[in-house]
Amino acid sequence: YRYKSGRSGEGARISIGANARQISLHVAALVGPDEYLVESFADRLAGGRAGRSCVRFSKLAALDLEALRDLLAAAAELPPPGLVGTTEL
Repeated sequence: YRYKSGRSGEGARISIGANARQISLHVAALVGPDEYLVESFADRLAGGRAGRSCVRFSKLAALDLEALRDLLAAAAELPPPGLVGTTEL
């Protein structure tokens, strides 16, 4: 990650969190300067609630697993968000 202040560091591209009610899958990947990858998959992720960079669901069985696989494969191919639109690849 890189903040506008210049501070930078490393973070996970994909992370998962869980609590008593839901599971959250966070995907740090952009498909354009202002569009997160998860947003572009929102219509395919029925059974879950897609935000900008997070998919929340209560049961894995509720999600379209093919769409989830495609999302994760696409995330692996894209540059980290801090490098979108730069030449640092």
